[in-house]
Amino acid sequence: MFKFFRLLLILIFGFFSFAQAREIYISENEISDDENEQPISTQNNNSVEWWKNDQLIAKGYGFSTNNKALARRAAIMDAYRNLAMQVSEIHITAEKKVLQVEVHSVITNAEIIDERFDEDGNCIVEMTVPIYGVKNSIAKAVFKPVEKEDFPPPTNEDTENEVIEGNYTGLIIDCSDLELNPVMSPKIFNEDSQSIYSYNNLDYEKVIEKGMIGYSINNIVSDMKFENKFVSLKTLNLKNNFVRFEDRFLLLNNFINNYDYITRAGNNPLIIKANSMNDNGTCPVISKSDSDKILKENQISHFLNDGSVVFTGRVLGMKI
Repeated sequence: MFKFFRLLLILIFGFFSFAQAREIYISENEISDDENEQPISTQNNNSVEWWKNDQLIAKGYGFSTNNKALARRAAIMDAYRNLAMQVSEIHITAEKKVLQVEVHSVITNAEIIDERFDEDGNCIVEMTVPIYGVKNSIAKAVFKPVEKEDFPPPTNEDTENEVIEGNYTGLIIDCSDLELNPVMSPKIFNEDSQSIYSYNNLDYEKVIEKGMIGYSINNIVSDMKFENKFVSLKTLNLKNNFVRFEDRFLLLNNFINNYDYITRAGNNPLIIKANSMNDNGTCPVISKSDSDKILKENQISHFLNDGSVVFTGRVLGMKI
């Protein structure tokens, strides 16, 4: 019975230590909005690669040789601070950062995914918060509902000599020769500076759930092409004669490595080459003819409406 009450007291103390750590984090991290209204710096914007896994993960360390509960409390506080530092490096647009005052509740409700003590009684805690999702996500905190706008019409409505496929599953903007800065709310412009894809064109719920854009971790345009054709999982069927048997395993490995991004754009994406980047490398610029192609195909397939869009390019000189 004594052991039971002792265990109960330890659990109660641990709970209040966790709650107190949250309160201390909140009181120590109140900041003004002005501190976050900063343009993207190409020197440090992508040190937190939130766009790779659509989540933030931070570790916290608590050092105590005598009291494990105090070490755990210190580790949780440290993890909160590290999450807050990561959040401060995420940009919604080129000019606007995520505000910590907007995501306090998200951070303080971060999930503990791992905690352990080393042989000296020091505590290591690992916590995570999702970028997207209908519950407790960064996107839920920072995106606000707006009046939805229709996608613009094509500038050239003449389709007499143009073939409309009507079966595209998504869009890949190939920025692989350009510097790309990932943001949560980018746009796609044509060469006349007209936006053809932006947050205002999308359903709020869909943006919260999965975001506007997928950023590829490799150059999937080249990795997933064989003899200038895009390779889908169906193409890799061993009964298909399009790809030589000896090449299928390499292509299948590329497919698996890029699975999340391929599935977002589907197995038959429209691939468009970006001519340049706008807004500090956050928004690709494409030709008017490519813009018209996208808008006409979207009128049939609605891949823009679904947010089935992927950017692939380079971050600080490295392909993503």
